[in-house]
Amino acid sequence: MRYNETMTDEQTPDQAGGFDVRAKSEHFDIVRVSATRIARFFGYTLKIEMKRETGRAPLVAHVVGLPAKNKLDLTPVTALQATGRSCARLSEILAACREDPDTWGAVMGAVNGGFFVFIERLASRARNFQPRHTRVGDPVGLFATNGRIHCLPQYGRAALMRDASGAWRMARPTLRDIVVILHPPGGPAPVHIIPGIIDDRAAPADSVAAFTPAFGKSAPGAHDAASLSFIGDKLVSARARGAAPIPVNGAVIRVPLALLNSVPFADLKKGCAAEYGISPQGMDRLGHIHQALECGPQLVLGGKVADVTPEFLAEQGFAPGTPPFPAFNSVLTHYKILAPRVVVGFNEKNDLFLLLFEGRQPGVSEGVTLGEAAILSRALGCTEAINLDGGASAQIILGSESLNTPQLGEGQAWMKAALALLNRAATPGTLPAPGDLGDGAERTIGDALLIVARP
Repeated sequence: MRYNETMTDEQTPDQAGGFDVRAKSEHFDIVRVSATRIARFFGYTLKIEMKRETGRAPLVAHVVGLPAKNKLDLTPVTALQATGRSCARLSEILAACREDPDTWGAVMGAVNGGFFVFIERLASRARNFQPRHTRVGDPVGLFATNGRIHCLPQYGRAALMRDASGAWRMARPTLRDIVVILHPPGGPAPVHIIPGIIDDRAAPADSVAAFTPAFGKSAPGAHDAASLSFIGDKLVSARARGAAPIPVNGAVIRVPLALLNSVPFADLKKGCAAEYGISPQGMDRLGHIHQALECGPQLVLGGKVADVTPEFLAEQGFAPGTPPFPAFNSVLTHYKILAPRVVVGFNEKNDLFLLLFEGRQPGVSEGVTLGEAAILSRALGCTEAINLDGGASAQIILGSESLNTPQLGEGQAWMKAALALLNRAATPGTLPAPGDLGDGAERTIGDALLIVARP
């Protein structure tokens, strides 16, 4: 990537915070850079206008730099935690969190987060969706806020994680990295469960085996074992011996009854609260988790740009038939489409970068493929980078100003009409409301990353 003669540099990227957009890329020319230091934000922003060397499909990228020395954090938050509603607009999530500084701290801005349940109800059997416990907006995969894990890892996808010291890292957590602590009603001692085998039909009956939606619709039962279904931070059902449906946004853990002998099975069937910690293996692999958001795929790993192919996506946990629908997994072709995309990354100094590539604006900014997002993330300074939710969700707000206008896509009218009809027969909250698709300004999302000043 390089400057060309048409660039204006009234304020250079170096003046904006040492961010070098002059790294080489064989695909793009820089046309113009606008750089701004935001005093109240302790960071800076760049608006980079680019053109492909082929001359087609111009691109506008927004870069938010958060230097590590300024102690800025990214805190995952669900719409439900912030607003009491399972889905909300990013501006609503941000406003609600600013009104609660005791919980969220000094909130400077926000970016849309990871994948969440949206139209999965249409592609899932009722028993897998479990309408009593699953709602539009529920996170998909590992989700942790301020030291508390709220949702289990599901697909072995990459997650952005921070420890209590402020150090960022990316890894692909699995259920083997988690210890599940059950708190049954009635006062028995808590039960600690650590899965040892994942998604293996041949798992021995005396082992603790976990089954995710990537395995299929049902988890096989075993003699003298209980199949425990988890959604969010709750045990929602328990079955003895027989097969159990795997929740679309949860997991089934099959546990030998001998390990549960202190807990009456009738109490487990009623459901109970669950607490999640890090297993000894997880401590070795991941360390302490203070914040975590599973999303993916990871686009830059150890300074190396990913070669985004269907095989790469499958290896990163994006197999056919797994959320989100549609997009990545309907036909595994979305990665090749020019679209709005959001990436979060960091460098060797632990400086954070939020990258938003605008799209769906012919002649102005048509978006990037996932492969291009990987190339640009590395060229713009990231040694580690992960893809967040994109498309109509793509948005960054600093202060009270959105850096971009979310592009909601085509087909809004017929999709809203279809959802209005389908919602008449659906359990409330299990399908998006027509308004969730957006009102011309923002769509609703299930979770976000708050930009917070640490004490």
